[in-house]
Amino acid sequence: MSRAQDLPADPAVEENVGKLLLEFGLPQESEDVFREVLKNSKDDAGAYAGLGDAEAQWNYSAARDEYRHAQALALALDPTLPRLRAKERYRRSRKLLELALGAPDQCGASHAGATLPASASELADRVRKELADRQRPKSYGDAADESLATARQLWESRPRSCQAIAGPGDALTQVMMHLPR
Repeated sequence: MSRAQDLPADPAVEENVGKLLLEFGLPQESEDVFREVLKNSKDDAGAYAGLGDAEAQWNYSAARDEYRHAQALALALDPTLPRLRAKERYRRSRKLLELALGAPDQCGASHAGATLPASASELADRVRKELADRQRPKSYGDAADESLATARQLWESRPRSCQAIAGPGDALTQVMMHLPR
């Protein structure tokens, strides 16, 4: 595979290819792959981090900018930052819940046979109904805490094969890894 255009249209697969190219000493090709991912997904923190890794081989300033972009995407998602108002915490926790719900689906697209256990499927169905409910909660703080706890449950219920996909540069992974248990 010599060109980014030859890759399947799956960002997770493309990012893994970009990482492998970098490991094999092909930083320019790796950079091309990550730039291709970012053409289609401007909010992919993992792609920005991968691009930073590739650019760090020859351009520290550009790499620093890409790492900062990846970090900013994670911070924009984090509902646990100090001084957030309850309504903003709630909004971010719902976004986190939505992304955690989609994580196994994304994994399934790139890993055949990666299915959720029955209990996790039931939880996912409940979350879909909850996300469809657009009613204002009685307490934004309590609702945010509930959403975070549920997002954590969903995240931890992913199949093991999916857990290896998300890298440390991925915004969802960054936020989920530092959420209190």
